Amino acid sequence: MDRWVGETLRKAFVSSAVLDCLEEYVRRVFESPINLTGFSPAQFWEKGVLDALSLLSCSGHASSGSLECVDIGSGSGLPGMVLAIIRSEWEWTLVESRVRRAEFLLNTAASLGLSNVKVVGERAEVWVCQNPMIREHFDLVTARAVGPMLTTAELALPLAKIGGTIALPMGLEGVKGLVASPIISVLGGEVNEEGGDGLLSGIGIIRKMRSTPAVFPRIGSKLGKF
Repeated sequence: MDRWVGETLRKAFVSSAVLDCLEEYVRRVFESPINLTGFSPAQFWEKGVLDALSLLSCSGHASSGSLECVDIGSGSGLPGMVLAIIRSEWEWTLVESRVRRAEFLLNTAASLGLSNVKVVGERAEVWVCQNPMIREHFDLVTARAVGPMLTTAELALPLAKIGGTIALPMGLEGVKGLVASPIISVLGGEVNEEGGDGLLSGIGIIRKMRSTPAVFPRIGSKLGKF
């Protein structure tokens, strides 16, 4: 990693052991036989690892103890795997429907000794509908580059418990769209507009205020269509 990336992580009180684990994780991403990212290694550290750290700060959970967390469409492990490494006391479920990527996540978690990570090889909407016990179960829900904003919201909000948080790295314009959307309220959420950290970082923060109607998430062509 670049020196300034390492310094940024250390300033965030990331230990040497965690830095070593992050370096091994990034090495595995780029040595994988399947193409997991369009980033260069330098971009992966900046736009992947450091963005995950920003998400942690913006979520309001930076000082939280044990949490139940889920990352939808984990792909190469951003941000779920990174946050599972940084916060080993948080339990993470990484949901990834593509078989080879799910296998990569499973093997990487085992190789790194991440006992706080489990991998679900299923589409998120199918997983929720087939497993009612995980509906409104999680303290923190994350998703990156899963699809259009409303699709992501429809997948994420049913998983968050009332009082929980949905944190979505989506860029400045995406966050502005999230703020303007009336659909978030329909799904039981409220966009957090307090302060500028989330907006400036391009991370949308939604608080789960009430139960999501049981019809969501929908499966098939209606998903994300309002």
